Amino acid sequence: MATIVTRGGKGSPLTNNEVDNNFINLNTELAGKATLSSLATVATTGSYSDLVGAPTNVSSFTNDAGYITSSGSITGNADTATQLATARTISLAGDVTGSATFDGSANITITAAVADDSHAHIIGNIDGLQSALDGKAALGANSDITSMSAITGGIATPTSITFNTTGSTTPTLGQLRWDNNDGTLDLGLNGGATLKIGQQTYYYAKNTSGSSIPIGTPVMLTGTVGASGKLTFGLAVADGSVPPEYMMGVTAHTIANNAFGYITTFGIIRGFNTSGSPYGETWSDGDLLYFDPAAAGAWTNVEPVAPNIHVPVAVVDNAASGGSGSIFVRMMISQRLGELQDVSINNGGLAAGQVLIYDATQERWENNTLTAGSNVSITNADGSITVAASDQYTGTVTSVDVSGGTTGLTFSGGPVTSSGTITQGGTLNVANGGTGATSLTSGYVLKGNGTSPVS
Repeated sequence: MATIVTRGGKGSPLTNNEVDNNFINLNTELAGKATLSSLATVATTGSYSDLVGAPTNVSSFTNDAGYITSSGSITGNADTATQLATARTISLAGDVTGSATFDGSANITITAAVADDSHAHIIGNIDGLQSALDGKAALGANSDITSMSAITGGIATPTSITFNTTGSTTPTLGQLRWDNNDGTLDLGLNGGATLKIGQQTYYYAKNTSGSSIPIGTPVMLTGTVGASGKLTFGLAVADGSVPPEYMMGVTAHTIANNAFGYITTFGIIRGFNTSGSPYGETWSDGDLLYFDPAAAGAWTNVEPVAPNIHVPVAVVDNAASGGSGSIFVRMMISQRLGELQDVSINNGGLAAGQVLIYDATQERWENNTLTAGSNVSITNADGSITVAASDQYTGTVTSVDVSGGTTGLTFSGGPVTSSGTITQGGTLNVANGGTGATSLTSGYVLKGNGTSPVS
C-alpha cells in the first residue's frame, strides 16, 4: 500500500518534495491494479484471467461484509473450519454400544455400555480380582468359615452359628466365644470384663467413690449421671443408715475412680481372695456372705442383726487366697416389716412397746399400742410390755366359815379366825348334782329314781 504524507488540522503546508513523493507513491500503487477497461470486460463477458495485473495464485482471501453476495456455491475442501456444516452421529458397535452427535464445535463424550455375556476374561487379566476372591468364603461353604474377619457386610438369614466348643480363651472386647467350662457363651465387655450369657446379670454404672474399687467388692447406689441413664455407685454401707433398696451388688472387675464398669447382681465372680483373711475371718466353701455393717464395702460370714442389713448376698464357691478364689452372687434386697404386702407401718408413729394388731376393715396388720382397761395398767418399754392389774376389793379378812346350805353337805371346824381346818361331810343330794347315796353295792347298776337317792 502506498505511503501518503498528510498534515492534520491547520498545520504547515506540505513541502514540494512531500507532494512529489506522494504522487510517485500513488503511481506505483496504481500500476499494480486492474484498469477500468479490463474490469468492464470481466463484468460483462470476461473471466478472472482477463483482469490486468490480477493475482495469479489466490490461496485465501478475506470476505469483507457485502463483497461476496452471490447465491452460487463455492466447492472444494477448506483447510480449516470451526464447525461441520452437518453434524455427524458417532456410534459404537459390537460388545460395546453407545453414541453421540459431533459437529466439530466441542468435544464429545460417549457413554458406553458393555453387553451382558458378550465377552470373557480370565481372572488373571483383571487386576486385584484374585486377591479379593481369596479373602471371600466359597459359595455354599458357610460351614467352612473359621474367621469372620474377612466378612464386612451382614449375613442376612443364617440358619445357625456353631462355635468351637473346645476352646478356652477369654474373649476380647466385642468377641463372642464358647466357654466349655461353664457351658455357655462368653461376651467380651469393657474393662476386660466377661459376661456369661444366661448365667450372669450386670449393672453398667460409674464409680464416683473417689478411689478405685477392686473386684469382688460390695457396692451401693449413690446417684445418677445426669440425663445419660447411667447410675453411680460407691462402697456399700450396711449398718441400716442407708435403706436396703440402695444396695446394688458386687463389682465384677476392678473399676477405677470416675470410670464405668460392671456390677454383678447374679452369677459367679472369679479371680480374687476368698479365704476371708482380708476381713479378719476364715471362710470355707459353702459359707454364706453378708455385707459387713462394721465397714463399708466389706464382707462377713457372720449374720448381722437388725437394724443392720442381714440378708445373705453370696456364697463362697471356692475359698482360696490370692487370685484363685470365687463366689456366687445372688443379690437379695433386705425387706423391712412395713414392706410386706398385708402390713402397714406408720413409721412416723412408731413407739416403744407397740405391737401388730389386725384391722379387719382395712384387711391389714397395723402397728399400735395396747390400751389399758379398768384396774389394768400397761407400761411400754424398748422390747417389752408390762401389764399389771389392781384388785377392786380392799380390806382385812378376820374369819372364814363355810356352810353347806341345802346341798346335803356339812362343814365343821369354822369359823377360822387365824388358822385352822374346815372339814366337809354329808352327801350331795340329787338336786345339786349328787347321787344322794351314802354307799354303793358292788356289781349293782345305778338307777335314777326321781329326786330320791340313786338305788
